[in-house]
Amino acid sequence: MQGLVKEIFDLDRYWMRGDAANRWLFAAMGLAVQMHQLRAYKEHRSTWRIKSEVLGKS
Repeated sequence: MQGLVKEIFDLDRYWMRGDAANRWLFAAMGLAVQMHQLRAYKEHRSTWRIKSEVLGKS
């Protein structure tokens, strides 16, 4: 899960170290990814190819 979030949002390793706001933001992004993964799973699609959906791009 963590790897997928980092891949989708192009996060660097050092970004996750920091204040509590960064950690809460990371948690919120993780939740968004999980929601889109669930939708893809229910539609029998790849749960790894959701980047455009998560970022809101067509």
